[in-house]
Amino acid sequence: MVNKEEWFIIKILMLSGQLGVGGVPKVILDISKYIQDKVDSVEVAYLGGSSEGTSLFDTEGIPTQVLGKSRFDPRLATNLLQYTREFDPDIIHTHMASASALGRIISSGLGIKTISTVHNIYNKRSTIARMIDHPTSILSDVIVTVTDAVQSSLPRTFAPLSDRITIHNGIDVEYVRSKGIVPWESLPWTTNIPRKVPKIANVARFSEEKGQDDLIKAMPGVISEYPDAILLLTGWGPYKNHLVEIANSLGVIENIKFLDKVENPYSVYYHSDIAAFPSKFEGFGLGLLEAMVFDCPIVATNLGPFREVLGSEYDLVPVQSPYALEKQMLKYLSSPEQSRRDAEQTTSRVMNKFSSENMGESYLRLYNSLVNY
Repeated sequence: MVNKEEWFIIKILMLSGQLGVGGVPKVILDISKYIQDKVDSVEVAYLGGSSEGTSLFDTEGIPTQVLGKSRFDPRLATNLLQYTREFDPDIIHTHMASASALGRIISSGLGIKTISTVHNIYNKRSTIARMIDHPTSILSDVIVTVTDAVQSSLPRTFAPLSDRITIHNGIDVEYVRSKGIVPWESLPWTTNIPRKVPKIANVARFSEEKGQDDLIKAMPGVISEYPDAILLLTGWGPYKNHLVEIANSLGVIENIKFLDKVENPYSVYYHSDIAAFPSKFEGFGLGLLEAMVFDCPIVATNLGPFREVLGSEYDLVPVQSPYALEKQMLKYLSSPEQSRRDAEQTTSRVMNKFSSENMGESYLRLYNSLVNY
């Protein structure tokens, strides 16, 4: 650990496309929380759109500034230029395609160092995101990827002159734990759910890429062995209608609880027996880290980012294999000892390797080396 007086950084500007409640804003929050008393100043600006997460920044005393109504607001460039001149940061750290493109152009014109974090597998990003992000990537001083898998997905033409490093995402373990450990009877989402039945949790937005369809298809086999088992799905989006159709067609709708958006998703992990991540692709998977905090065994697909997080020895299942998901869930439900061993392994791993302290320290070293290059 390095003390503030040993760093030369003065000001950091975090620039994002939006500040909702998803993974990227959470990462920005945890970096900012960690560095705020180790640098002279850190502020967060966002282009517009979702702002649900700003209250969390306010709670931590981290200033936020909205620059427009959306990423298409014609005043964005002017507003960012004015804001940047007033704040006068030493580094602009960008996240998300639109913010990265605009931030690089402004920082280049003002002679400010720029770091851009890439959060997802390159060819899984939307065509629009790639078209926006790619042309200005050459202006980045450093490209940070959240996993080696994301790093290897970047084309050679993306930021060809920039340094590239991987810094894994981290979470505030104690914060997540304290928020999740809530008594069953005080949680709104537990209404009409039996407490003492096997519970499998998936906390993610409803989308094809998250693989909830495969998880539902795995449930008939689980229910044949454990008739009272319940699958808890928290999420949002129109893909839910398709998932309900699948559950109805398989006759398992009574064993599936669509919780929609849950105010305290950490509590779902805490009160579940298994956390399932059947994704078809991921850049990282912050929810995976959050689940690992609660001594909960993980059932996850064999994706590069998941393997980086869980370790090379952890037993993962093939992508798009409901049968493999079923067998892995049954293994944990039928073997409390195996469940306990794997849960202890994952909890130890998140605490030792994926804490916000580890992530924050890595970024501090990067900031320092860039300013003093």
